[in-house]
This record gives sequence, structure tokens and C-alpha cells, in this order.
Amino acid sequence: MVTPQRAAPEQPAAAGRLPAMNIEPGQTWEMYSRAENRWVSVIVTKIEDGRVTLRYEGLVEFIRVELEDMQTKPEVFRPAT
Repeated sequence: MVTPQRAAPEQPAAAGRLPAMNIEPGQTWEMYSRAENRWVSVIVTKIEDGRVTLRYEGLVEFIRVELEDMQTKPEVFRPAT
């Protein structure tokens, strides 16, 4: 006998969580810098294998972060305004 499975109840959006969005090369984002205690501008340069390469705006310095972190950590990443 097969027991029917119930659909999982929909979870409300987590407070502070970013809505689903496309992250694409060329976009400008802001990343919180704990070292500088402020938001800094970064530019998406490449997305590959679930990782995003960001370039600090105005500098030739790069950082790689997880794509999921950019989508789920609004305390660290936010679209530039």
C-alpha cells in the first residue's frame, strides 16, 4: 500500500531575505566590509560553477563568493541602488 505524500506547507519568506533575482556579469552590487565597517561597491565579473567573481569598484582587486550567499545573505550583499 502506497501512502500518499502531502505537499510541504509553503514557508513564509524569511525576514530580511532577498527576493529571487538574477545575478549577471556587469551588475553592480554592494558588499558589507567588516574591516572597513561600511558597504563597498563591487561589480559582478563572472559566474561559474555556483561561484561569483566580484571586482571592487575602482580597483583591480577580485574576490570569489558563493552565488547562494549573494542570494540569501542581505546582511552581506545587496543590489546597488
